Amino acid sequence: MARRVGMRLGAWAVGLVAALSAAWVAAPAAAAPVTGQHVQVELIPESPTIQPGKPFTVAVRLTPDKGWHSYWRNAGDAGLATSIKWMLPAGFQPGAFQWPAPVRLPANGGAINYGYESQVLLLTQVAAPAGLKLGQDVPLKAHVSWLVCADVCIPGESDLTADVKTSSAAPTPDPKWAAAFAASRHALPSTVADWRFTAAPTADGYQLIAEPARAGAVWPKGGRFLLRSG
Repeated sequence: MARRVGMRLGAWAVGLVAALSAAWVAAPAAAAPVTGQHVQVELIPESPTIQPGKPFTVAVRLTPDKGWHSYWRNAGDAGLATSIKWMLPAGFQPGAFQWPAPVRLPANGGAINYGYESQVLLLTQVAAPAGLKLGQDVPLKAHVSWLVCADVCIPGESDLTADVKTSSAAPTPDPKWAAAFAASRHALPSTVADWRFTAAPTADGYQLIAEPARAGAVWPKGGRFLLRSG
């Protein structure tokens, strides 16, 4: 038996980008955290060392001031997701952001947005080339753009940097950030393998339709459904 869940989708995020494009707040490249307007942003390797030919994880950490928030990959009716453009040495291949589950952010006029009201780590797995020399310093660079909002919204962008060193030993997580990386992974949304989902347009948004993918499929309890964008 199919289940139908009503959902509203925002349609004017592109207009928001255009309206705010002239207001980007640039910050200089830095290995230390960058303090923008009402947010601190930082590039953090999970471990200070990497192994040649092995993947490793790097996070963009955003910490908004109290009362402010950043946005999830699908910002909702308004807002803008954090984005990244990597500038890595030859042979390094970054993956996409891994987005922890957001919270609902009610806005004026009944709009609903999705984002983060406190620190969030957006994880990226990076594949390292096999031919790296041991003991080599590797600079990691990325251009990150974000939007933080309270009663008003302030966009920002910065070049972020961090360094890692190649080693033959298995990487050991930085104890300063181990708990934050673990919490971010724990908060990643999971897929529902026993159900197939499609979306059908309605007059004011979309309707989510769920159908069992196998006989005896059990409807998940206690979860939230999150509509990804991109």
